[in-house]
Amino acid sequence: VAGAAIGVWGGGRTSWSGAGDNNTSNAAKQAMGVADHAKAAEDARAPPQPLLDEAYLDSPEIVALLSSLTDELTSGSSDSGSAGTSSTKAGPLSVLSQTSDRMNADDTFLDNCHHFVHRLGRAAYRALGVEGAFAGLLGTDDAILLRVCNGAYLHGIIETHLKEADDPIKAALELDTSVCVPLRNVPLGTWECRHGIGHGLIQHARNERDEQTISDAIASCQNKYFDIPSTRACENGAWMDFFVSGRYEGG
Repeated sequence: VAGAAIGVWGGGRTSWSGAGDNNTSNAAKQAMGVADHAKAAEDARAPPQPLLDEAYLDSPEIVALLSSLTDELTSGSSDSGSAGTSSTKAGPLSVLSQTSDRMNADDTFLDNCHHFVHRLGRAAYRALGVEGAFAGLLGTDDAILLRVCNGAYLHGIIETHLKEADDPIKAALELDTSVCVPLRNVPLGTWECRHGIGHGLIQHARNERDEQTISDAIASCQNKYFDIPSTRACENGAWMDFFVSGRYEGG
């Protein structure tokens, strides 16, 4: 897909053209997909990124855009018995193409695209699962769209799957085989996929830690106070601090 906007994490003015990749050998593409050290060195040289503009991302226009694109992702799924059939394939391809076009046309959207497209990936996973969210992309030239805004759609799918997995290590290995390795035809595709696995594993670990943290805090409140009003006040403070100071959103 020529002209797919790749961008950078927090706000770049760059784009990548699929047409220029025709001169890149398959071996070179594969090397780019697994050259972790090269990507790490590139990231280390990158300038500080701007802060997330939450007001923009939560604005009515952008919330409506996310809702519209999410609806389009699933618009064909009711006609299909299983994810990945022809009625679902157009969803992710069309949605990522539209996202790329908006990145090229709107600098403010480009500056905030990574968090927006993370959210889009999470929505795709919840609606379609792993297979459906990647339908029509893996193993094709259109897989370059999974690099839109530094792989944020890819990250959103993977992180949500691993965050909720019963066995995150097993799930990560399965994703590496079924998603990361096939993305070797995309420049840095395998690297971005494995980066997404890192997102998912840390979020899974954080969930487990947070569950233990709040459980310990509530138990301490109940052990320290013996009257109901005092215990409830203590518990309320524990929950408030947990939600305020422990707020986290991947991306």
